[in-house]
Amino acid sequence: MFVIFTSILTYSLPILMKNQYLILFLIFSFLTLNPINLFAQREEIDSLELVLKNVDNEEKALILAKLSTLYNKDPEKRFSYAQQAIKLADSLDNPIAKSLALYSLSQYYLAKNNPSKAQELADSNIVVALASGDSSSLSSAYYFYGFYYSSLADYNNAVVYYKKALEYTPFVNQERKYSLMQSYAITLNNLSNYEEALKILLKVIDYYEKTKNQTSAAHIYYVLGAIFVEMGDNESAKKYFHKALKLARQSNYDFVIGETMLGLGSLYSDEKMIDSARYYLLNAKKYVEKDTYYSLIADLNTALGDLYLDINNTDSALFYYNEVIKLSEKINDNWAIVYGYIGLAKVYNKEQNYGKSLFYLYKVEPIAQKVNANELLIDFYDIFSQTLALSGNYREAYHYMKLYNQYSDKFYKEKSAHELTNLKVAYETEKKEQENQQLLAENKFKEQNIKNQHYISISIALLLILALSFAFSFFRGKRKVQKAHELLVEKNKEILNQNEEIKTKSAEISEAYSKLKELDEYKQGLSNMIIHDLKNPLNIILNMAENKLVKEAVN
Repeated sequence: MFVIFTSILTYSLPILMKNQYLILFLIFSFLTLNPINLFAQREEIDSLELVLKNVDNEEKALILAKLSTLYNKDPEKRFSYAQQAIKLADSLDNPIAKSLALYSLSQYYLAKNNPSKAQELADSNIVVALASGDSSSLSSAYYFYGFYYSSLADYNNAVVYYKKALEYTPFVNQERKYSLMQSYAITLNNLSNYEEALKILLKVIDYYEKTKNQTSAAHIYYVLGAIFVEMGDNESAKKYFHKALKLARQSNYDFVIGETMLGLGSLYSDEKMIDSARYYLLNAKKYVEKDTYYSLIADLNTALGDLYLDINNTDSALFYYNEVIKLSEKINDNWAIVYGYIGLAKVYNKEQNYGKSLFYLYKVEPIAQKVNANELLIDFYDIFSQTLALSGNYREAYHYMKLYNQYSDKFYKEKSAHELTNLKVAYETEKKEQENQQLLAENKFKEQNIKNQHYISISIALLLILALSFAFSFFRGKRKVQKAHELLVEKNKEILNQNEEIKTKSAEISEAYSKLKELDEYKQGLSNMIIHDLKNPLNIILNMAENKLVKEAVN
């Protein structure tokens, strides 16, 4: 299961002092500590264990591996299921199931304070995950390396592996993507790249608000507040802490309520607002003691010890510092042990009991050196040199003051180196972004040119088609006209021939007409002459004839 919040942040917050491996594992298992998710997880475990009895070996290997990841609060069952899964996966040549089981075992050994074994298994997991070709397996394998390097405070390497894990995260798995983004952002915060960390976390909070995941949103608001504490922006820190508190209360999430109240209490304590600090720290105690959040309880007791020391209530301060030591020894939290003894030394210094103060500081010195964390050693050597000077042992005080300066220089050099690295990365990123923008602009220009050329080509093609169509229509029309012309010429020839024939016929008719006219004139003349010549004799006959028939004939 992927984390909602990794305790990488605890290295840089004065309010949290952790044993790195135990607490990294505690926060690594953050989702399972949520009462709501714990119930759902218990149901999932029961369901998988029931299914386990009725599946073939191929599915069985994967279910065993999945079960091993769910037993966060029962390490031995986690170990047992993971071993069974690896054995079965090897016999079936199932790299996906084996990768998941190796991932779970890496967590197991990291929680057991065995980082070398955890790294060995993580190395094997990378090989298996690459062989599987499964992006989800690769994402998990690279994620663990990011987490592992964060536990060593090697944030530069952690950033590299978190980015790789993000690259291989399946697109459909948004929950994993945003969990990884959180881890990546917190690591950037530890490299003092606050701006980029905040930018990423604001995207994450936006996702959780949209998906109505109140518990995760509450925790991210807490992380944002903690980052603003480091940036020295207390007002923004309070705003986000209060948002976290509101959402955590709505979802009855004791862990986030407790840590947020611890953050607010420590913040008000630094501002010397004693009543507000006491209110939040004492209320935080009610929530963190409901479950086994031992390291958070140790941090809370340390903060209460510091608060009562500030107001000169040494009895209460001693009580809380002793509580820190008892609890931290129980869970083997070396960070808390050192700060518990430092707290006791401060109390006895205030009471001018330097012998007792030195007794505890000499006792805790080998533990502080074993932890070998710059911030812790700086605080330890500072109080040690002060106490020795107050007791009159100036020679030894000078020795520890030199160690204090040595680790302070080392810390600030490393911090400066981190900041320079971040500036370089930021510069390179900005430069790369500018180059990318330029390339993008060039590509857009080229793309536009290609589009324009494409459009021109289409236009030319269309014009050619239109021209060809026009030409075809033109030549086709011209051919039709030509044929019509040829036909017309032929018709004209026929008409001319007919005209010639008509002219010939007309001449013949004219000639015949003339002849007929002459004949008619001749006939007319002849008729007139006959009529004239016959008129008188016939009149005589008509007058003389008495027979009807003769008269008719004469008429």
